[in-house]
Amino acid sequence: MASVAQPHSQAPRQCEPEAFLSGGGEMGALIRAYDWASSPLGPPEHWPAGLKIALRLLLSSQHPMLIWWGPELIQFYNDAYGGLIGPENHPGALGRRGAEFWSEVWDVIGAQVEYVMAGRGGTWRENQMIPITRNGETEEAYWTYSYSPIDEQGEVGGVLVVCSETTASIRAQNALWHNQKRHEFRVALSDAFRSLINPYDIMAVAADHIGQYLNVDHVNYYT
Repeated sequence: MASVAQPHSQAPRQCEPEAFLSGGGEMGALIRAYDWASSPLGPPEHWPAGLKIALRLLLSSQHPMLIWWGPELIQFYNDAYGGLIGPENHPGALGRRGAEFWSEVWDVIGAQVEYVMAGRGGTWRENQMIPITRNGETEEAYWTYSYSPIDEQGEVGGVLVVCSETTASIRAQNALWHNQKRHEFRVALSDAFRSLINPYDIMAVAADHIGQYLNVDHVNYYT
């Protein structure tokens, strides 16, 4: 009697992560592990195509990127962006509502986000000062960034933020400008003193030059 071949038993398949969420370093892992089912977005397999495409771009890029998605502006970002916002904000910003999480600066950026979400196009800012709290301090930070609409079936589904921090460059420019102004002040004061002998004339000229340098109306000497 011929034996009947029995099918090999197969081990149960492990649940594979959605392909659009693969890779992405630390943030890719955090996004995959996040409990999206309990969020306004629901599980990733049900996310719209526009969001999936934008997330694939974000997780594949080494440039700092952030996504605000849907009417509640749910946040996604990549490793490069996480490295800019400090331990007070990373990784806690993931999955949060944008206007709520960035409430301290929403008066600066909120109108720009609303402009994009309303379908009026993208926005661009260069060396925009937006303060941020990181590493225990609130500091004046400067950013160059674009807000671009993410298309979802002909409508704006969200905002893609591509940014660079320019704080170091702005501080260097400001330091250079102040050094130049100090040098010009010293040269002008030295030239003005050259022909003066009377101490009262010297004090009057010094007060005038200091007032101009400090951009104040009056400078007085007291002894």
